Amino acid sequence: MHTPHFLLLWKGRDVDGARMGFTVSKKVGNAVVRNGIKRRLREFYRQNKPLFLQAEMNIVAKKGADLLDFHGVSTELAAALGRLRKRHA
Repeated sequence: MHTPHFLLLWKGRDVDGARMGFTVSKKVGNAVVRNGIKRRLREFYRQNKPLFLQAEMNIVAKKGADLLDFHGVSTELAAALGRLRKRHA
């Protein structure tokens, strides 16, 4: 699933719980920028675990993701996860 700043990839699992991965390539920015994006993504996951499917999931940051603050990341991913839950409910 695509959003303006992220790509969400998932694979269903039989095990309870979600497994997360975060990918931010060098195309997005230098190490400081990439780590900042990953920090915001991990914090979003920590605060919103019930929104995630019981699956293996990877969130890939696209160019421009470095311009989002935590609120922007939260808004965009919450909407995407809502659409994803509707599609696979």
